Amino acid sequence: MSKDNLSRRDIIKIMGLTSLFLFEGSKYNSVSSLIGQLKNLPNILILVFDSLSAKNVSLYGYPRKTTVNFERLAQKSTVYHRHYASGNFTTPGTASLLTGVYPWTHRALNMRDQTLPQFTDQNIFNLLNHTHNTFAYIHLNQFKKSIDNLLKISDLTLFSDSLAEKLANSDYFIANESELLTLKNEDASSSSLILSILDKQRRLTEVKEINQAYHKQYPRGLPNCQTGKDSKQCYTVENAFEWLQTQVTTKNIPFFGYVHINPPHSPYNPPREFIGKFKDNTEPPQKPEHHFTENDSQNKLNRLRRQYDEFIAYADSRFGNLLDFMQETGVLDNTILIVTSDHGEMFERGIQGHVTPTLYEPIIHIPLIIYHPEQNRRRDIYTPTNNVDLLPTLLKLSGDAIPSWCEGQILPGLNDEIITTDRSIFTVEGKQNAKHGPLNKATFAIIKGNHKLIQYKGYPDFDDVYELYNLNQDPEELNDLSTTATSIAKNLKSELDATINQIQLY
Repeated sequence: MSKDNLSRRDIIKIMGLTSLFLFEGSKYNSVSSLIGQLKNLPNILILVFDSLSAKNVSLYGYPRKTTVNFERLAQKSTVYHRHYASGNFTTPGTASLLTGVYPWTHRALNMRDQTLPQFTDQNIFNLLNHTHNTFAYIHLNQFKKSIDNLLKISDLTLFSDSLAEKLANSDYFIANESELLTLKNEDASSSSLILSILDKQRRLTEVKEINQAYHKQYPRGLPNCQTGKDSKQCYTVENAFEWLQTQVTTKNIPFFGYVHINPPHSPYNPPREFIGKFKDNTEPPQKPEHHFTENDSQNKLNRLRRQYDEFIAYADSRFGNLLDFMQETGVLDNTILIVTSDHGEMFERGIQGHVTPTLYEPIIHIPLIIYHPEQNRRRDIYTPTNNVDLLPTLLKLSGDAIPSWCEGQILPGLNDEIITTDRSIFTVEGKQNAKHGPLNKATFAIIKGNHKLIQYKGYPDFDDVYELYNLNQDPEELNDLSTTATSIAKNLKSELDATINQIQLY
């Protein structure tokens, strides 16, 4: 694009906390065109709260008041009630959001995968031309040629134990893999036993000292401030949001920002004021064990879910501070604000977290709220949507062309287009597959209308197994209809098989 054309090519992508990234950018390369056109061009700010399940969001009817500030934003926003992640953990879910294609296309399937090389250019930062969670940072580092400045993970942390991003940020993916293999015993014996022991002791000492310093405010420890196989970072969410407030008022406008915030991802460590916030008898319905049950007791899961809800309320409160700030400063008057997640979290069927082959609602049903400054009332959308839809929607709002390879659709409700009720959307879990070739061991979900079909493929003793649920009548997925609603099951199976067979396998 020439210097005389508008460009939402973005200024700075800044990272903070265990999962906080901000990309900011001037829409203009031509100063002469700036004054007249700024009036019609809003900022765009995307906030991604990692591991936030719609099932635990009070905006969607959850009995605990976890998201009072989301509810406040929703009063003049479009609220999507059936929005889904494309994968069930950060790598595929974030990659789909950033590229507009499903995991079977971008192939970021495993824990620390990058997308296929062509998506280095085919992504939201490059196409909008005009945390830290290290899995998400891998994508952002891969896309950095479309970002003017990519700050290191440690820039907004109290402590980051990642050596890769300090020593070799120019090739973070390779450096991170090498660090995990050499020092942190990731999935295998370390290649350097002595160095790994010394590195572990270094991390233990640093983390212990920081947690002791903040113990009065954070009795369970700072968010993500613990040692483990992966790199960890110690941070406070307050510092992140204060930094974000500075960014939205000091950067050139209009800007495009993407912020990936680690809470409520585990460990669930809010400040003292939120611990014990939900002292009630709220319990989920009893659900049967599954082939992939991990044997966590329901009492343990209930306790963890209460802590998770506390962490959600904490993140929501700090979001509320940001919302107040943007209103008071007038930034919100010219900003499209998007609140969503990359995947959810599960506390049922003996399974905790999201590293599981299952694709039940708590893991893949995520929130989506879109505030537009020209909208003055709430609008609720109940048709199924997917996070691959965000990229084409932003391109539409920005007046840019939607590429033919994009697998998402423009989100309904933001313009006057007819809402399609018979569209199918998909979620994929395939972390046990190679980068290239067919998905021989994977879980697929197709959601169409009120029905959701899940297929388990290639698992020992659980191959070619299907589950079918009517989410309208059975939102808790307790009544498997795969052997009774045979006509619906057959049609969804045929559509899912045809879709998978049409996938171009790289």
